[in-house]
Amino acid sequence: APLFERALRIWERIYGPDNLALTADLSNLGNCYEWLKREKEAETIFLRALSIDEKNLPGDSLDLASDRHNLGMLYTFTKRYGEAVPLLQKALEVRIKALGPRNVDTQSTLTNYVLALRHLGRNEEAYEIEKRIPGQ
Repeated sequence: APLFERALRIWERIYGPDNLALTADLSNLGNCYEWLKREKEAETIFLRALSIDEKNLPGDSLDLASDRHNLGMLYTFTKRYGEAVPLLQKALEVRIKALGPRNVDTQSTLTNYVLALRHLGRNEEAYEIEKRIPGQ
């Protein structure tokens, strides 16, 4: 994490705190925090990346889909399934449209979306989604 934090500080000095150029480093740092089980810090970083991208990118952007996927994964990992579902659903819609249903990133989002639905007891909905989307 220290190298990601250092890189982010450098980019912030160059571009400012809310520049689109920061979101890749923010995502990397958020993933690092998640792997280190520093969930609160990961959430803060993922929310910041999402906020920057929402202000600067169209709703069907793959970068925005990745932000939603990352935050949705964190919420799934921390058992916050109700918060994960809408993020993963939107990420899945964008990824299917842009990448196709069999793409590895699409399939990752699909798997985690269905998992979150099942944890919420929405098994029929999960089953219908799996049935509609090939590749599972």
